[in-house]
Parts: sequence; structure tokens; C-alpha cells
Amino acid sequence: MNVTKSSDLDALRTAYRTSNLVLFLGAGVSIAAGAPSWDDLLRRLTYRMLKIEAGEMNESPDPEEMKVLFQYFRHRSPLILARYLKQYFGDRFREEVRQALYGSLSGLHTTELLQEIARLAGGDAADSGVHSMVNYNFDDLLEQTLARRGVEFQALIGPGGRRLPDPLPIYHVQGYLPREEDRFPTSGTPNDLVFSEETYHNQYLNPYSWSNLTQLHLLQEHVGLFVGLSMTDPNLRRLLEASFEQSCDRFHYAIVPTYRAEAENRNGDDSETLEHLEDTRWALALRDLEERVAASLGLRLLWVDRYDLIPQFLASLQQES
Repeated sequence: MNVTKSSDLDALRTAYRTSNLVLFLGAGVSIAAGAPSWDDLLRRLTYRMLKIEAGEMNESPDPEEMKVLFQYFRHRSPLILARYLKQYFGDRFREEVRQALYGSLSGLHTTELLQEIARLAGGDAADSGVHSMVNYNFDDLLEQTLARRGVEFQALIGPGGRRLPDPLPIYHVQGYLPREEDRFPTSGTPNDLVFSEETYHNQYLNPYSWSNLTQLHLLQEHVGLFVGLSMTDPNLRRLLEASFEQSCDRFHYAIVPTYRAEAENRNGDDSETLEHLEDTRWALALRDLEERVAASLGLRLLWVDRYDLIPQFLASLQQES
């Protein structure tokens, strides 16, 4: 792990020790446990649509046909493809997404990263721990891990929810689709899954939505640590900037991979480009530029050399400064 400044680690430890730390969890947390990536989820749903249209539920669609169709839609952007799929499935949409999310997962799935997040959430003392979590994933893999560890939590899924005083609040600000609908306690009127362009537009354009107000409040009042997020989502960056304008002395932190670490998780030309970039004289200059841009949003970047070092870093937050 390459933490740029020891003061960053000290600030995170202080936030944790005073129950002022909020974990913002992205796709990287669930993918490591076997959940599909965004691209894989779209492929599975596209495959399902083709099977239905072919009317041959016991046979697979032609692979080349599927590849051409998927590339056709992807050329127009993943959000547009998602909108086509949502329109196609209609009332069956949530159940089709649920099957695509969990269809290849058998039994209980967890990882060292999820286990460390759960351990951090539990805290070792009554006056320390995680204040709350914001989970951008639809799945309940985090909840499964917390439940097995005996951590009490409450999933908040939309406006009108009542936060209980003791259980750890988990805000599913982009929707929630557990494997079993009534397995874990939830509170609030369920929001639409932020899956396609119209739901994304609604969230982006409505500054008073439950999702936006929740995130903005947590960013303004607490210290955030972003895990498993690329930090490229325009709405999240807008909220960070708005928060920083109001509280210019409050910084948040994001664990991000070095170019080489990112290359290990990619295939094809992108992987080779990132691998070579790490070894050029431009790597440090680009990293410095990324840090300065992030700082303008009130964000400090914590560079990780390997993804498998992230649990170790989270564990270090419970140590004394």
C-alpha cells in the first residue's frame, strides 16, 4: 500500500476511533465475491433477452449473433443498453436482474475484503467503529457477511425510512435487490434501481432526491473512505464538489489502484497500455495531476500496489496512530 502521507492514515484512524468514519462501497467490493461486473450483468441480461426472443428456451442463442447485438448496443453506451433491457423486460425487470446477479452464485459468498469490512464495522470498543455505510451495489453480499459476523445493521433503501438508534445503517442509494426479498430488515420506500439512463438522469438532475441528500449529508458531516469505486461517476463527483464548497477543510479518502494494479484486472490493449504507463517517466506526473484534481473535490487518493492489500489497509485503521 502506498499511502501518500502518514497524516492521511492518522486522520482515518481518528475518524474510526470517534465513530465518524463512513464507508462508501462500490462494485469492486462485490465483484471480488463473485458478483457480475456491470458489463457482465448487461451481457447476462442481453443473453436472456435473446433466448426469449428466439423462443428456444432450451437452446443457446447463436454466439456470433449475440456478440454483434451486444456490440451494437454498447456502441451507444451501457446506460442506453440498460434502458432497452428495462423496457424489454417490463414488469419482470427486477426479477430478471435478480437472476442475473445471483444465478451463478451458489451458497454463501464472501471474501477477505468483505470480512475485513465487517470486522471494521463491528468495532472493538463501544465508542469506536464505522458510523454508517453507503453501498452502491444492488446485491446483499455485504449484508450476508455482516450477519454471519453478528453485526447488527439496518438497510435503508429509500425515502420515508426510519433509522433505528443502534444497528449500523447501510444506505443503498442506487437500489437494493437482495437474493431473498424479506431476508434482511429494511426501511424506507424502495427506490428504482439506478440501472439505466432515465433513472440515472432522474438522480443526477434532482438535487433533492433521497439518494443525493443522504450522500451530501454524510459527506458534509463525516469522513468518507471510498472502497471499490473508480471515482469517475459524474453524480458522485458533483456531490463531492458541492460538499467541499460547503466544508472546504473536510477531506475524504479513496483507495485507488496504481496503473500496474489496474492493468492486472483488465484484458487486452487497455491492460498493456496501463502496464507500460507505470514504467514511463510520465507515471509520477500523471499521478500528481490526478491527486491535484481529486484535491479540488475534497478527495485524497490512497494508492494501492495490489488489490489484495486493501483488507490489510482496512485492518490498520483499528491500530493506534
